[in-house]
Amino acid sequence: MRQRLQKAIPFAIVAVLEAILAERLAREGGTPNAVVAGGLLWAGLATMWVALAYATDRPGLLGKSRGLLPLLGPFLLLAILVARVARRVGVTERSEVVPGLFVGGWPSPESDTLFQLDCTSELPRRGRALAYVSEPMLDGLPVRPEVLRRAIQQVQAWRLAGQPVLVHCAFGHGRSVAVVAAILVLEGHSTSLGDAFVRIRLLRPGARLSRAQVRAVAQALDGFGNPAHCGYDEPNPVTP
Repeated sequence: MRQRLQKAIPFAIVAVLEAILAERLAREGGTPNAVVAGGLLWAGLATMWVALAYATDRPGLLGKSRGLLPLLGPFLLLAILVARVARRVGVTERSEVVPGLFVGGWPSPESDTLFQLDCTSELPRRGRALAYVSEPMLDGLPVRPEVLRRAIQQVQAWRLAGQPVLVHCAFGHGRSVAVVAAILVLEGHSTSLGDAFVRIRLLRPGARLSRAQVRAVAQALDGFGNPAHCGYDEPNPVTP
């Protein structure tokens, strides 16, 4: 609950400020002010809706699976801008952790054809994919174990079929790392979650997971009958 509120409150504050500014501009009158006020009101409503999604831990509220992202236009545009800037300042698009398994950020439009698991809830589908599955997760929050299990099972199915798989989120530093770390443990490439995170961080130095996020991955792994090597109290080398 605490983590949800820590993520939701800044969005709520920004939404209130946008609404206040919109009201003041509308009161001053004039067509330019009215247009700007309307845009700010739209931004405020979108931002408050994002705050609600975080406060209730419901990534589905962002509407990705139902094609509703355009209704959250201002937030969507900001998310896209941040993702593009991250790429320009040196965030690697994707890294091959083991043969045929990639972890990364939002793909470029011309990204190679891979089987793509999209963990974002705030970005539209992008890149070419032989197969595409969206499993929306909220950035910075522990992912519900049942959601992680679905994501892991999908990657496992593709891997068993011998397909190259890209697991991506916005930057390849959090949500996608959680899924890929679990795969490394289940496939025997890593002996523990700690080992898996170290392996990923060598390729993606920006990778960060909170202890709560690590516990969520461990709980998801329990559902596969694989509680060994992933105790909840295991030190997490990803978070300083």
